[in-house]
Amino acid sequence: MKALRVSLVTKIAGLIVVTFVIMVSISAIANYKNTIDDSIKVYHLLQESILKASYTTINITMNIEAEQHLKFLAEEISGINRYDIASIRKALSSVQYTVKYPDIYMVYEDNGDFIDEWLEDQFPTHFSNQYTPIPSTYKDMREASWYLQAKQKNGFIVTPAYLSKSGKLAGQHLATAALPFFQNGRFAGVIAVDIPLDLFQDRFKNFDTPDFPSLNIYIMDQNGEIVSHEIPELVLDNKKTPQEVAIMQAVKQNPHGVIKLKDHTNTERIAHYQSMPFGWTMVASADYADYTRASNITAFKNLVINAVLIIIGSVILYYIIRIFLKPIRHIQQGLSRFFSYLNHDTTTANLIKIESHDEFGIMAKEINQNIQNIQKGLEKDEIAIAQ
Repeated sequence: MKALRVSLVTKIAGLIVVTFVIMVSISAIANYKNTIDDSIKVYHLLQESILKASYTTINITMNIEAEQHLKFLAEEISGINRYDIASIRKALSSVQYTVKYPDIYMVYEDNGDFIDEWLEDQFPTHFSNQYTPIPSTYKDMREASWYLQAKQKNGFIVTPAYLSKSGKLAGQHLATAALPFFQNGRFAGVIAVDIPLDLFQDRFKNFDTPDFPSLNIYIMDQNGEIVSHEIPELVLDNKKTPQEVAIMQAVKQNPHGVIKLKDHTNTERIAHYQSMPFGWTMVASADYADYTRASNITAFKNLVINAVLIIIGSVILYYIIRIFLKPIRHIQQGLSRFFSYLNHDTTTANLIKIESHDEFGIMAKEINQNIQNIQKGLEKDEIAIAQ
């Protein structure tokens, strides 16, 4: 009998495998977009968590702790005779050395008397009982912006950032936190501390991650100026960069959100931002390319995994189908030998040996029964002819 070029078993197995490959491939392609979307969501969650952590550390320093320290001092000073200047200085220095504020000072409302304490290496053993001379940059300390803001609000304020141009802090970026104090229930003046901003980026380094190689964490004040950034040239540069403009516009619409923007290098970025209670804004910004790179890598990994599974699954499925359809070959061979017997090409008619209890087993049993019946009939005919 002429051999088949492609057996029925191979055709059936191949057809099932091809169908399997097509279905799995369609599913993999359909899941590709979902994989990208899920990857982007994960990266948004990661960037948002970095924003929240950064927000928390700065809000504690600039808002919560600063206000607590100033409130404590306001209560202390309200109980000290205003002419006991040495005791007032000691109270100021006690908080100053605990928190390491570089400069802490206060001004009286009635006559503008000024008391200023600078941070030294050691806590002073002696305090002057004289008021501090007014700096040459002021005629009256009551005209200072921090004083006027705190007085007008009648509460805690944080000023916009500024570059100190004189004194021990010259060349440093600072912000002033201020709070009114009262004596005998009446507004008596304002207490203030200077807070350095240049070390904030050291804190943000703890949030560096290989998932966001382009990540920038920066702070903007209420004037829309960047006051802390890993690129020093952007800090208080008196230029409205595209990201500053975009963030300030977004904050007006929503104090907490996510936007796409282009930065000063015209790079497309995704920025998570959140405004602070004292008017500043925390921003965590990353290149849009980080998102696309991450999603493409994730999608590619999934495609590779799917491809490997398709190949392995196809091979396994192919051989499983061949094993299950192997009885067809036995039946074909058995029938071929039987027809050879009928054509007197052989003298024996071998039975089909299939012992399974499925449809193939039943089919083989029926065929074997017919082979035996035909064989017995032929044997009787041969005996009759011989007689």
